[in-house]
Amino acid sequence: MPVIVANFKIGKHEVTNDLWFSVYQWATSPDRGATIYTFDNKGTTEGAMHSGAGATIPWLGASEADKDKPVAYVDWRDSVVWCNAYSEMTGKTPVYKKVNGDILRHSDKFDTQAPGGEAENAVQDPAATGYRLPTEAEWEFAARGGNTGAAEWNYRWPGTNTASEVVDYAWIPGDSSDNWAVVGTKLPNSAGIYDMSGNVMEWTSFNTGGYRYAARGGAFYRDDPARAGFDRRDDNGIGSQRDLTGFRVVSK
Repeated sequence: MPVIVANFKIGKHEVTNDLWFSVYQWATSPDRGATIYTFDNKGTTEGAMHSGAGATIPWLGASEADKDKPVAYVDWRDSVVWCNAYSEMTGKTPVYKKVNGDILRHSDKFDTQAPGGEAENAVQDPAATGYRLPTEAEWEFAARGGNTGAAEWNYRWPGTNTASEVVDYAWIPGDSSDNWAVVGTKLPNSAGIYDMSGNVMEWTSFNTGGYRYAARGGAFYRDDPARAGFDRRDDNGIGSQRDLTGFRVVSK
């Protein structure tokens, strides 16, 4: 059965450490009072690369280039709550709401106001103008170039149908040093979107196949180009936070 995808805008890059922490610092400032945000994870600073650093900004004491690498070590809950913070910070209407209609500002999985936590039970406001995660259908539509009549629509990987050329479009082992890379430094697909075959896998949500979440695409240490294709997906736990998983945003 065909899946109909409404018009949407999608980030040409994965969310970077720089953008993540700019929004994170704004959202978690004590000056916000009752509208302060909380997150399960702080992002890459809590990951292995910066373990124990305790830095507010992840590239302190590391490479300046780290700010332009994709954020990782954030779970699905963190991603949707961050989308709301990014929306509020930029004057847009937050998409994700609690079951009672209030704006979702907390990703705490132990929140007692809803079974499993408010983030896990979030609903989307269809009238909202803000940022959110793409659905799986939107992610794949964008990865395939967005034109059903173009050759790329039937390719195996974003940008190419040739295994030996995947390295031109994606950061994969042997080329990535098994680590994150600065976004946008490989070739984009025909829609001008970068890194959909690999830098990090990307969270999606509200899927049509029974899952509320899945990570799509390749990643920097996937050891086979076949694992960087359009069909690559991981049904990770909603609280999974790993070095190979980040996200990009969409909006109206």
